[in-house]
Amino acid sequence: MTLFPRAPKNLPLDFYNPEWFNDLQPNVRDLVADTHSVAFLPKSSEMLQGTRHPDEKLSDKRFSEKYWAQNTTKYDLTHLIEDNQDDSDSGNEDSNDSSYCGEEVDLSDTSGDDDEDVEEQEDDIAFIDDNNLDGVSDDDGAYTDNNKMLIDEDDLKFANEWV
Repeated sequence: MTLFPRAPKNLPLDFYNPEWFNDLQPNVRDLVADTHSVAFLPKSSEMLQGTRHPDEKLSDKRFSEKYWAQNTTKYDLTHLIEDNQDDSDSGNEDSNDSSYCGEEVDLSDTSGDDDEDVEEQEDDIAFIDDNNLDGVSDDDGAYTDNNKMLIDEDDLKFANEWV
């Protein structure tokens, strides 16, 4: 029995036992371990000496770049290779690029086709204008009159006025 009911997450790959890690489902492996970094020197005896190993001063990124290939030989990382092949086989690089925002449009070089839209909007505004009641039926007016909320200035209370 272990003291830890769950494995700690996002630790460098070589922190985990290779047999245990390889028994995990491929989709869980990425969730458990940081498969792109390593933390230990390939020979553990070098770490346990009284003196400090010169590579222990490297940044995490440089340390991982230097020792990743040596430390990950016992781990089944085929799911990483398959993911990379799927990405490269897609053929259309724009669909995988999250920074792609569509085609660029030069707004200073337009043909003037959009000017018609402005005229149509002006016609719509004239129709909606409160002073222009040509297109409004009598039923709409009765509805508006029946639902007005007025302030009774004598009592400063709200009252509904029905026509």
